Amino acid sequence: MEALTAEEFTSEKATGQLEASLTLHLDNEGHPEVIISLYRYNGSSCLAAIDGKSVAYVLRSEVVELMEAVRAIVLN
Repeated sequence: MEALTAEEFTSEKATGQLEASLTLHLDNEGHPEVIISLYRYNGSSCLAAIDGKSVAYVLRSEVVELMEAVRAIVLN
């Protein structure tokens, strides 16, 4: 699996359907967790938000690949 790659940066507010959300728990007192949310933007792109703040568009195919990888780990 490749990393999610920003296609274009944005501050546009997410209005589409939530595709996936990941919460990362960090060993960092100042920022103990980070929430990454991926919203459907159109047929080929998703809008990525970090801690509720929109940051970039990513390819929806990469989001689908990430979701499949997570499902494989969880169901294994």
